[in-house]
Parts: sequence; C-alpha cells; structure tokens
Amino acid sequence: MTATLTATATERYVGRCPNCGAGVATDNFVRGAGNFCHACNTAVVLKKIDGVFNDHVSCDDRCEFAVGPACSCACGGENHSIGYVSWTMVPVWITQRDAKRLNDAKDRKATRARQTKTDREAAVSVGIERMINEAAGLEILLSEDLYENYGYFVSDIATQFKTNGQLSDRQISSVLNAVEKINTQNALQAVRETKIASGVIKPAPVGKVTVTGTVVGFYTQETNFNYELQTTSKAIVETSEGWKVAVTKPAKFEITKGDKISFNATLKAGSDEFFAYGTYLSKIVVG
Repeated sequence: MTATLTATATERYVGRCPNCGAGVATDNFVRGAGNFCHACNTAVVLKKIDGVFNDHVSCDDRCEFAVGPACSCACGGENHSIGYVSWTMVPVWITQRDAKRLNDAKDRKATRARQTKTDREAAVSVGIERMINEAAGLEILLSEDLYENYGYFVSDIATQFKTNGQLSDRQISSVLNAVEKINTQNALQAVRETKIASGVIKPAPVGKVTVTGTVVGFYTQETNFNYELQTTSKAIVETSEGWKVAVTKPAKFEITKGDKISFNATLKAGSDEFFAYGTYLSKIVVG
C-alpha cells in the first residue's frame, strides 16, 4: 500500500532563530510586519508550511516541534510546528535541543570554512611553487617591501600571486619586465651617485654656455598655451662632465639617441644641481 500524499491548506509559518536556535511559529502571519524570537528578540525569517498527508509516517514531536516548513506525515501539516505557536508551552528539553542543533550547525559550518581555507592555501602554495619553477625571476614577488622597492604595479601583481597562486602569461611578462627596468634604473642611479660622490660628475652651470655632449634620450612635454594643448619634443644631452641638459629638439636636425651635438644655450637650474634646462639654442652642430 502506498502513502497518501495530499496537500493541506495550513497557513502556519515557521522559522528558526539565527541567534539562539529557538523555533518560532505563528498562525497569524502578516507579511512585512516583522517576526522576532520570543527568547532573544532576534528577527526571524518565517516560511509557510508545506504539508502533505503521509499515513505511513506517524505525527509526533519531531513534527510538532519542527523548525523547517516541509511536513510529510499523518497530520499533513496540521500539527507541524504547532508546539512553537504558544511559546510558553515549549518544553525545556526542546529549547535545549534547538540550541544544540544550532550550535552543532555553526560548528559544522566553521569546520567546513576552516577546511576550505586549508585546501585553498594548499592549492595556492602548490600553484606558487609551480609557477616559480616555470618562470625564472618570479620569486621576486615573494619578497618583502615590494611597494617601497618596485612601486604599486609590482606590489599589486605580487598580492594577486600570493592570494591566487597563479598569474596569466601577460601578467608574468609585464611584471618581470617592470622589475628588470626598475633594477636597471637603480643600478644606473647607483653608478651616477658614485660618480657624483667621487667628483666625476660636475654640477651643471647656469647662464650662457656652450654645450658639447651626446644625446641620451627624448621625451615630450605638454603645455597649455592660449587654451590650446601643445606638445613639444625634448632631447636630453649628457656632457663629458657628466651633467645633463634638456632642450627643445631642433626642428632642422634629425637627431637620434647617441648622436654627438654642440650648441650655445642659456641654462637654468633643473631638478638637481647636476641637471639643467636649456633655452635659446644657437650655433647647433650635429655629428
């Protein structure tokens, strides 16, 4: 003989307090009115009971003190959670049981969270080790003080690497190029500081001078003139005395990095005593 399954028209709502675990039920549910735990006054989400008749399952305290909305026993939902409708009639052992169930559920959730964290950390560790073995130089991302030594970009990529245990090929290429560029700049700066300390590099003069040196770089400078944005190409020239000067790139000459150049100019102090800005160029000779 099969069980009889027929839905009832029970309008009871039930839920479990997320704070203390107590069951909360009402036969007078008003949507939006707010429902609170009788024991600790915590807001509780209630769900309508969904009951079906099943004459193969007897109705007992498992049904009468249920905190979930599903019912499939001989009462068809009629007695489901009825024990919580009158809070003062709830037995002590039911209150203790509900509290234990909630605590057990919290413990299980915490255990799963810890296991998930452990598994993730292990996976990240494996990923980091694998990528370091595959990409030479990537171990720099595990260093301390990356922001101070290499700036935001490298530091941000390192954080992603240590958090996820993986990087894309593009990220690997970009970060290694950035590290190499910064290391090169630092090495050149160290050499420059040594030359300055030993007197090999002289301070840049100011005023009208004749400059003879080598073109070592270019950059563009944007200025706002009469509300119009103008772009000017600049050349950086390093002299035999080590100091450098930035001048407007001569329009009549096709100069490239490494070219020898000489000119007369008026120099003014730059960002430090070994750098100057030159204006009013004349008598330019390239080569």
